[in-house]
Amino acid sequence: MVDREVRAAIAKIGVAMLENIPPAEPIKNVEKRLKKTKPKLELEDKDAAGLCTKK
Repeated sequence: MVDREVRAAIAKIGVAMLENIPPAEPIKNVEKRLKKTKPKLELEDKDAAGLCTKK
């Protein structure tokens, strides 16, 4: 009974139902994709200080 009310409220609001949302991309695929792409922004050393460590 509660589930019907919840689903009706979701439909009334206009949000996509869970079964209609596509699955997320696996984390491993995201990691591989990010490693392959070049950074879109490169900071000069003076601007990047403290943000990350160089390897």
